[in-house]
Amino acid sequence: MKYRVIKAYAEPPARPIEIFKGERLKIIRESDPSGEWPNWLYCQGDNKEGWIPRQIIAVEDTSGVSLEDYSAKEFNLIEGEILVSHRLLNGWIWGIKENKPGDFAWAPLNHLEKI
Repeated sequence: MKYRVIKAYAEPPARPIEIFKGERLKIIRESDPSGEWPNWLYCQGDNKEGWIPRQIIAVEDTSGVSLEDYSAKEFNLIEGEILVSHRLLNGWIWGIKENKPGDFAWAPLNHLEKI
């Protein structure tokens, strides 16, 4: 699926969290289930913290185990850029910029239109 950037985005985290399958994490809080970004967990690990999709965490009370590798890397977006989606999750796509095929990151759907 391809998307065109319709609104610039320049808010990626300075240190995006990266986790690996089987990693144990402490769950600090959950996103608002009726808000703009449902199904996200704010987690802490060894020297790292950040938002992680609930779908990839086996939740065990206030902790969890990662079911897969995950990176919270986000793109800076410029209007008119084309993105190719490899995964859609919780209002974000994981993919590449059409002109940079090896560089994967997340982009918020509310800044994109399907083409």
